Formats: sequence, C-alpha cells, structure tokens
Amino acid sequence: MNRRLLALVLLPSISLPGCIFAVAVSPSSADANIVIIGRWSGTTSDSAGSAAGVWALTQNGTALTGTTQISDSTRNLAGDGTIRGTVNGKSISFHMEVPAGGFAGAMAPCSLVIDGAGTLADDGSKITGSYTGSLAGTIGPQRSCGGTLSRGTFSMAR
Repeated sequence: MNRRLLALVLLPSISLPGCIFAVAVSPSSADANIVIIGRWSGTTSDSAGSAAGVWALTQNGTALTGTTQISDSTRNLAGDGTIRGTVNGKSISFHMEVPAGGFAGAMAPCSLVIDGAGTLADDGSKITGSYTGSLAGTIGPQRSCGGTLSRGTFSMAR
C-alpha cells in the first residue's frame, strides 16, 4: 500500500505554547509498492533460445503498462509490443504481447504472448524472474513461428 501515516503532536504549553507539529511517516518497505517507472534492459532465455529486451514502463499505483522491444541477431528476430501488469511490494506480474505484424522481416506473421513474474532486487537496480508463453503463427506454408516457450528466465536492469 502506498499510504502515509500522519501523527499530530501537541507539545506542553511550557516549552512551545500552542504549537502543533505534523510528522509524515513513510510506510515500511514490506507494505510499500516498488516504483519501476523507466527504461529497463536485459536478457531472456527460454526453450526457444535467448534474446535481448528493453522495457519502457509507466506505473499508476499498482498497475504497470509500457512497451517492449525484443531482439535476437542469431535468429534474426526483432519485435515491438506491449506489457501490462501489477506491482505488489517488490514483486511484479506481467503479460507481454507482440502482435502479428509486430515482428520485422520473415517473422512478421508471428505473434508472441508471455506471462511472467519477477522480483526487484533490494537496491532497486534489477528485476529477475521467470515466464512462460508462446510464439504463434506460421512462416511460409508450413514452418511454425516457434510454439510453446517454457523454462523462461529474465534479468532486466535500469
């Protein structure tokens, strides 16, 4: 929760007559949601291979939204999509999509869907976690875009 406690302190009239002080107390880190606004870049690895990625995130309370870019020069893979999810303490969960047409070149007919979860490092500089998903569609008459993505892991840094 992103709340603040307000304490009113009435001091005895001997030292400061009639004064009222307000003290703002930040919530404990266990109750506070992380702020993950900004650009994150890193790597992913799953059953289909590895790739580089960039997230540009915005946050409104516990809701996060943004864009994602995926690239892998080995597989000639480059795509742009969206990401949305939630923040709960230092944990995030997300859903990422690159729609058909979001990939460049031969991968243009393909679409990507990923669901994942991660944890922010104590120093706030890195998010690591896992995901599952799929690459759907076909390239040409009979070549699959990739199918199920399993055992996915990621590491993103500011």
